[in-house]
Amino acid sequence: MKHVFLIKPVKDTYDTHPFVPVIKEIMKDYDYEIHFSAYKDHVREIIAQYPEKTRFYSVGGDGFLNQIIQALVSTKHEIVVLPFGTGNDFVRLIHHHQNAATILKESLHHQPTPIDTILVNDAQYYVNVGCFGIDACIANTVHLHNDIKVPKKSAYLY
Repeated sequence: MKHVFLIKPVKDTYDTHPFVPVIKEIMKDYDYEIHFSAYKDHVREIIAQYPEKTRFYSVGGDGFLNQIIQALVSTKHEIVVLPFGTGNDFVRLIHHHQNAATILKESLHHQPTPIDTILVNDAQYYVNVGCFGIDACIANTVHLHNDIKVPKKSAYLY
């Protein structure tokens, strides 16, 4: 099976991420590719290049995972979620730890587990939660204050 890493770049560099060396080390004996998302919904175009069953790896946060899910619903593809976001809510629901390297290694020896999706307003799929009210407001603005030094885990509360 082909393994394809979909990566949300760090700080808009669009070609680097600190997890890439870890991927290369762990995946050295596997058939894999790495793709960086260059713009919103770019992952849809990347996923469309793989008609055969593929295991995709989401290297980003919940918002990036949501973009990927839109392209994977009703396909035979698989998804592994590696935590590199601000909150990583979905990863906290499905894993006992948040160490991306450990999750990647474990995923190579596990069969996929189906997950439910929720279609809202016939337009958008969700796998864990759709934000409403104040939660949605916070989620939409949490990254506007990057100039203030707040620990990543405290960004939501700030």
